[in-house]
Amino acid sequence: EFSGLKNVDEDDLTEIMLTSVNYPLKAAEVREDIKQIFALGRFENVKVEIDDFGDGVKLKLILAERPVVGKIEFRGYEKILENDLIEAMKIKEGDVYRKNLLEDSIKSIKMKYTKDGYFNAYITYKVKDGEDANTVKIEVLIDEGEEIKVRKISILGATKIYVKDLSGLMETKEDTIFQSGSFKQEVFEEDKRKIIGYYQQEGYLDAQIVDEKVEYQWSDPLNPDERSIFIVLKLSEGDRYYFDGEYTLEIEDGKSKVLTDKEIEKLKNSFLLKEKGELFDNTKFLNDRQSISFLYASKGYIFARVIPNKTITEKEVEIDGVKEKRKFVKVHFKIAEGKKAYIEHIIIKGNKKTKDKVIRRELVVKEGELFNSEKMQISREKIFNLGYFKQVNFDVRPGSRDDYMNLIIDVEEQPSGTISLGGGYGSASGFSIFSDIQEKNFMGNGQIIGVKFEYGPKKTSAT
Repeated sequence: EFSGLKNVDEDDLTEIMLTSVNYPLKAAEVREDIKQIFALGRFENVKVEIDDFGDGVKLKLILAERPVVGKIEFRGYEKILENDLIEAMKIKEGDVYRKNLLEDSIKSIKMKYTKDGYFNAYITYKVKDGEDANTVKIEVLIDEGEEIKVRKISILGATKIYVKDLSGLMETKEDTIFQSGSFKQEVFEEDKRKIIGYYQQEGYLDAQIVDEKVEYQWSDPLNPDERSIFIVLKLSEGDRYYFDGEYTLEIEDGKSKVLTDKEIEKLKNSFLLKEKGELFDNTKFLNDRQSISFLYASKGYIFARVIPNKTITEKEVEIDGVKEKRKFVKVHFKIAEGKKAYIEHIIIKGNKKTKDKVIRRELVVKEGELFNSEKMQISREKIFNLGYFKQVNFDVRPGSRDDYMNLIIDVEEQPSGTISLGGGYGSASGFSIFSDIQEKNFMGNGQIIGVKFEYGPKKTSAT
């Protein structure tokens, strides 16, 4: 017998219990039942009473349910979209209320504001009784504070590349009349990658950021009324490297089972790093390595391993009549071709509105056929070009049998509707108003629906 149930069904509990009617009562099983019921996370308290009942006993479970979150309201927000706040919440409407998850949610929202440059945002919450029995209403109270702007960016240790060039790569800017000076953590992280990437393009393969500081403090210590962000990046540039002649390729089994001699020669001619003595551009090197993997993947060998072995030597060279020592990089690629891989299933995820069939009809890859990197790239572009998605990512996971893999297509949707409003005045026509509403992905079927409306003293129409 169960007592105190409001939102939980008795059958859900009897399914997980070891104790059953018409079977011997065992203390160990009752203890396990209590653990299993607690593990559901839906109860604050579970008590057990045992009374005589006919020729046996009656087991009574007295339960105190946790309340359910009936509604979540956000108050005081302007700078961040409500959808982003909902996404940051670890607890959702309809979930069982748990204080620890709510407090984690508040930390997550605070982190979101911090990443967007609102360092002194203050977030708190209230929990009230909900409209329905055993429900609660959560109010998230937000004081966004002021957005703190970037006052100064200092790049230290740059002696071989102009600081101005490095600053020009960054999307994070100092606050001026012409620039907003907004700070976003993810943009700043990308800025750091751009700086290191630029160094590596220029042959400084060992370049790294050895220290960084993002501090907010008073813009003027003598007049503490405005805070600013001060950024310091300290670089270690390292030596410059040069390319030591063409790549060498070694296939694990001696001779390729996949590529013909003509295809290998064509591959070598396509490499971007070619000339002995040119700067070792790391971006070109990565593209060259990827081109080998891509060629194998286009023939179904998606697990071909391309391992570069680098040998560095120091040589004395003469540049414009002056001798100097330079470091050269020789690259030897070892290739293990592996086995062919086939597509077992194509799994689509992340599409909440768009139907699977809309995505599948853009695919030029099919289940059961060999993996083909070229076809996968074309498929990805065709899906992205629909205009319904912010991101389209392809991933590969093991299938249910050898040589078969599942292709995972993970999409992130974006708004597909547009609204245009306007009006005007003419001495002959008087005031006029027009609107144009368009939905490019109606009902998730990939159909375009549009409505136009015009209103004026001489003409009113809708199409």
